[in-house]
Amino acid sequence: MRSMRFLLAFCLMFMLLLSACNGDDNEPLLEAQPRSTVEEPTVVQVITRVITLTPSPTAVPSPTPTLAFDVDPIEGTWTLLINYNITSDEMVGIVHYSASAQITITLSGAVTGSGTFQKFVEYPECPVEVKNAEQPFTLAAEWLPAGDGQNAQLQLTLMPEDRQEIEQFSIRCFQGDTQTDRPMEARILWPALEANNLLTYTFDMSQDFYSDVIEGDNLTGDIYFGR
Repeated sequence: MRSMRFLLAFCLMFMLLLSACNGDDNEPLLEAQPRSTVEEPTVVQVITRVITLTPSPTAVPSPTPTLAFDVDPIEGTWTLLINYNITSDEMVGIVHYSASAQITITLSGAVTGSGTFQKFVEYPECPVEVKNAEQPFTLAAEWLPAGDGQNAQLQLTLMPEDRQEIEQFSIRCFQGDTQTDRPMEARILWPALEANNLLTYTFDMSQDFYSDVIEGDNLTGDIYFGR
């Protein structure tokens, strides 16, 4: 009888153990969670650098010189007229040169101006064609102290655009129905003015105008400067 009880108890324990094992097999397995494939954005570190630029130097205008005279009476536009008749060993006939230059004087004493010599040739035997009829120049100005220290004296210097310019001419002569053209080249105007010291002129600005007759080596003419 005791053996029967022991056998029943053993069978009952075996069945319970078997049920427990089968229950574990029927439990659903936990699925593995997928790994995220989204990459986190990389944070870029921004470094701010302050650069200080050295300021460019500011151009300072040159101070206007203090003049010993009153500029107001002579401020404005003036006219320079020059006429020269020049004979040259290199050129037949007489070459006539005339120039007109406008000159401006400001209240600060600044002086600007420019002009152009025009020319033609006087040669009774044959007409002469001038190839380059214009010879331009600018004017350099300087104020000179007057004797009394009150009146202004203005010195003007002609500055040729091309001091070495070769002047070109063509002499056309006729003999019956035959015409001959003879080209001529020479430097006449600027060398003649240099030789006679006629590139620089000085005017007393206490006068409203100035005029003079000029005579030099192989040169005659006249000059006028005024309002």
